[in-house]
Amino acid sequence: GFLSSQSIQEALKAQRELQRGRIGEWLRELGVVTEEQLTTALGMQWGCPVFHLAQSPGFNECAHMIPFCIMEASRMVPVHFMPTSRSLYIAFADGVDFCAMRGIEQMLDCSTRPCVISESEMSAALETISQMDRPQETVLDFPGNFQQLAREVREWAEANQAEQVKAVACPGCLWIRLEGSAAAGNLLFPFLGQSVQQLQWDLLIFA
Repeated sequence: GFLSSQSIQEALKAQRELQRGRIGEWLRELGVVTEEQLTTALGMQWGCPVFHLAQSPGFNECAHMIPFCIMEASRMVPVHFMPTSRSLYIAFADGVDFCAMRGIEQMLDCSTRPCVISESEMSAALETISQMDRPQETVLDFPGNFQQLAREVREWAEANQAEQVKAVACPGCLWIRLEGSAAAGNLLFPFLGQSVQQLQWDLLIFA
């Protein structure tokens, strides 16, 4: 009941002429709907609950669980972790990245549940997290082959006295986690021209 035929046509026209943005973004920019109404509609469309960061200031307590560059790439933030069930709620503002969620589940041995936050809350949350003290995150160039990758990771593991090494493919990068008696460290290898599915298959064959 918030939209009229005229407002929809105006939004579609603006989207077509400028060739950018989604219909919901244009409806909001034209003042037809508020950001809260748009976020609620996305939650209904995606079948996900809406999470309000302003009412849950403790969300940054689980921000260390996922490397920042993965959060940026998928436009997501972890907002709540339930230790008893090992359930991690991850908020999205521009579509749920199920591939990233699967990688996080494999790496952290937990279940993930998507929820929705507004675009302004997402931007503010990522800015806040970028200023926080976080576990070591090192971004490295992707080696030419998996033999070189194994050597490089082994050198990092030995230097950091890691007792366990875990690897998963996430959108845009390979995430290596070094775990030991000291705090866990993360190695990120951005990759280009290779799908996550292909990289996962290559990792399986190499392992």
